[in-house]
Amino acid sequence: MPQTQRTYVKLSEEKRAQIKRWQEQVKDELPDLANRLHLATKAAEEDTFSGELRRAIHASGLTLNHIADRIGATPTVLDKFLTGEGVLQTGVIDPLVALLGYKLVGIDKVSGNTKAFVTYENDRDPHVTIHRAGCSQIRKRGGEHKYSQGAYNEHDSFREAECYANSTRLRVVWCSYCDPKHAHTA
Repeated sequence: MPQTQRTYVKLSEEKRAQIKRWQEQVKDELPDLANRLHLATKAAEEDTFSGELRRAIHASGLTLNHIADRIGATPTVLDKFLTGEGVLQTGVIDPLVALLGYKLVGIDKVSGNTKAFVTYENDRDPHVTIHRAGCSQIRKRGGEHKYSQGAYNEHDSFREAECYANSTRLRVVWCSYCDPKHAHTA
């Protein structure tokens, strides 16, 4: 294994002073940042629409600046929402949900499914079918295949269901009854 070579650079007094100021600034801000992280974690754990929206923002990987710019809000408004210290105006929620690729979906009264889409993998006839949650084709079998020749998986978004289906390397089919490929744009 090759040895790592270290390079030493002599810093000017001005640079050392700048680094020292930055270290002090980080030291001063760290407790507040830790507290804000704690608040954001607690707010995202809420079993509410706002909690779900916070989790979607965190999972998106997008920066607050990018999201704010795209939805017409400020990063401060988003930050306060994420920590539970503020709310979002209704004019911001619709573009935010669209940006994140989400759609409000009710709970299926039969299955209790709260996910927006379901994929069915058929082992006997190798393919994956993407359904909207609550599709009659899923309900008629109760979400289970009686001959154990397939499996159902739930997904939060059409994009997630489609990515999963493509990852199986099986033929992908969209249910002709519920038309899921148009559900995410409705």
